[in-house]
Amino acid sequence: MAAMGGAISLAAGYAAASAFEAGSLAGAWREIDAELRCAVERLEACSGAHSNHVSESIAAACSALRRATGALTLAGLEAAARIAHATAELLQDGASSGMPRTLPIAIDALAALRAHVADIEQGIAHQPLHLLGLFTVLCEARGEPAPEPLALYFPDISARPLARRDAPLVLPPNARAQYVRDQRTRYERGLLLFLKRDPSGARAMRAALEAVERLPEGLEQHAFWAVMLAFLDALAANLLRSEDRGSRAVIRLCQRLDGRLRAMAAGGQAMCEIALHEALYFIARATPAIETLREVREKYNLEESFPPADLRWSAAGNRQLADLWIDAVSAWDRFTIGHAGALGAFCAAAEQLCLAVKGLESGLDPELASLLARMVDIGAALQREPACMSEALALEQNVALLLVGRALTGAAAADLGPQAALAATRMEEAFQGSLLRTAPQDPVLQLLFHRAQDALVARQAAAESRGVLEDIERSFAEYVREPGRAGELSRLAEPLERLDHSLELLGEASARASLAECRAQIARFSASDFVPEQPQFEQLCDAVAERLCALGARLEQLLQHHATLGARPAVAIDVELFPHPPAASQGEPVPDTTLQIGPVRIAAGTFALWSGEARMQITTLATERDTLKTHGVISDDMLGAARALAEAAASISLDTIGALARALDQALTALAIGPLSSDEEALIDQAVEVLERMVMEALELREPVPLQGLVQSLRQLASPGAASSDDPDFAGMASEEVAAAFDASGRAPGS
Repeated sequence: MAAMGGAISLAAGYAAASAFEAGSLAGAWREIDAELRCAVERLEACSGAHSNHVSESIAAACSALRRATGALTLAGLEAAARIAHATAELLQDGASSGMPRTLPIAIDALAALRAHVADIEQGIAHQPLHLLGLFTVLCEARGEPAPEPLALYFPDISARPLARRDAPLVLPPNARAQYVRDQRTRYERGLLLFLKRDPSGARAMRAALEAVERLPEGLEQHAFWAVMLAFLDALAANLLRSEDRGSRAVIRLCQRLDGRLRAMAAGGQAMCEIALHEALYFIARATPAIETLREVREKYNLEESFPPADLRWSAAGNRQLADLWIDAVSAWDRFTIGHAGALGAFCAAAEQLCLAVKGLESGLDPELASLLARMVDIGAALQREPACMSEALALEQNVALLLVGRALTGAAAADLGPQAALAATRMEEAFQGSLLRTAPQDPVLQLLFHRAQDALVARQAAAESRGVLEDIERSFAEYVREPGRAGELSRLAEPLERLDHSLELLGEASARASLAECRAQIARFSASDFVPEQPQFEQLCDAVAERLCALGARLEQLLQHHATLGARPAVAIDVELFPHPPAASQGEPVPDTTLQIGPVRIAAGTFALWSGEARMQITTLATERDTLKTHGVISDDMLGAARALAEAAASISLDTIGALARALDQALTALAIGPLSSDEEALIDQAVEVLERMVMEALELREPVPLQGLVQSLRQLASPGAASSDDPDFAGMASEEVAAAFDASGRAPGS
């Protein structure tokens, strides 16, 4: 078979594996930088140019920025995407007003944005709030009010869920909706008291949410409610910052929670990422004087979600520290997964980092240098006595590396000295084999210990999955060579199930979806009535083999580049495995790495990222459309999927899909505040069906064909005042005004 004979190269497997990385930059760094550079060059060409040429250049720059916005969104860099989008809007405003007086602001903004993205690529800690000052300048240049920090606050919400404190409350199926409605009534009474500045209001709201949290929902829902309870704990105990208490943002979040209860009573999901981000923001700023706040801050690593006052790595003169630290971490990780030769590279990088740290002018340097020196000593001892290597030592060295990285990013506290001493002691005890396998007592080291432990478990799961996948590939290759042995394929059911469970543990949703397709096809091959007929049989086998190869490449990436180091973002670890392909010999044609959909040419790496994102968002839209039909509720997930699909389409210039997705987003936003008519439901249903069809056409490299008039019909549904999906009638009101409106209507805002 072609697939089994080597026609599917390892490079092709890695290229296919990039489709599983919807949340990382993967191979898109160059495309993002190229679009930003193109926009800068177009703007710089405007100086002294004729007015017609200026308009053309600004239009071209805006097109490049739209593509960059979509690509940044695909990469999970939401804050950077907002900067690119705001810059494009600033340019459009300037162009419409006659002369782009805003050109210098836009050029400076793009230069800063390129530097920010380059820093992340190099491994510098990702801090979206670093861009707040730049975002403020762009908003003020457009005559808009300064943005809230919440606009650029994007914490990592993939943390393990908090443990349940009480046993789940099991209700009869027909009693659940009424139970939630009763708790919503309790919540609204508390909200009214809170709006009237009665301290008992927050306690009443918390009691209602605590009752809802006891329902046996999934882990994601439980994690959501646990964070909301911690937020209300801070509100009730008066632990929020003085500027946050009673602020519009806090009131908006309380109203948003009422909306989540409404959706839940109608059979929908409570989880809302916007509300989760907002609650974590207030918790991160609150005084952690109670256990629930400390637990959430630790689980979600909120201490490092705000930029430190002195981020030393952002200084160009100290970039060497970042590079050396990343080299040391990478080498140690390679050593722990079996690459013995990486130990020497680790010792060399750690020793150079120790010397560089000694040259810094800071009171932290002696502690850091001492810890690094101890790590070098243990590395040298391992070279002499390899038998002393253990899982405990691997874990403690990772904790020490995390502590060093945390200190270098400016996040270290005054007790770094005792922490470094404790980390060194635990490393020594692990090397000697006398360490008790318990987490350190220091809260910071305990947080780093759990982070390193999670990464170690993930690496072990990836290693086990790789072994299982190799067995599956061997068995499938034997079947391909001898199709008469189809009965033996039934033995793959158990290893395929194990592999699926491992991928679920690793959080690889796209990889699981690809594996499900392989399982379904293998099941068809093993059916007693299946007859292999050429050439379809060979094509089907090639497709399964290619997916299995891509899964293997993805597992290899997880083994080599898994984010064991919470001090640096995951996007900085997903580097290209083939960044510099060998140059073609003289006279040999350079292979084309682009794809074409109609008139649009797309880089293969960017298309791989887009395909995974598009499939995921279309699946979400289809699922939430069914919820809309059943319960009449437009969920936040449906809104988010339409918006994400529009931004993703912009990243590869699929304008027809982007226009329809944007129009659907606008219509859903406008309709989310009230009941839908049958005609409105039918139009939304039609829009989702057309989007599904158009995305499938694009995935098959065919030009998507829009439905005439559908975009205009959706736009007509979007009323001018529908910019906010939360409570537009109450937007901008002070708390007293909201309370008055509440009293007049008998319901909370958003009911």
